[in-house]
Amino acid sequence: MPSAFDKQFGEELRRARQDHGMTQRGLAAKMQLLGADISENRIARSSVELSSAPFSSFSELPTSLTSI
Repeated sequence: MPSAFDKQFGEELRRARQDHGMTQRGLAAKMQLLGADISENRIARSSVELSSAPFSSFSELPTSLTSI
C-alpha cells in the first residue's frame, strides 16, 4: 500500500507532466536522455499509485519538465 507521500508524489508527478503537455512515454524518454534509469511503466505506476518508485528515480525530473 502506498504511503501518503507516495500518493502525493504520484499526483504531483501526473499534474506536472500534464501541465507541460507531456505523455508518460515522453517524460520517460526525456529522463532517459538525461541518464535516468526509468521506464514509461515506472512513471505510469507511480502516477496511478500502484507502487512506490524510489524518489531518487526521479532526480532528473525538474530538468526534464523544464527543458521541453
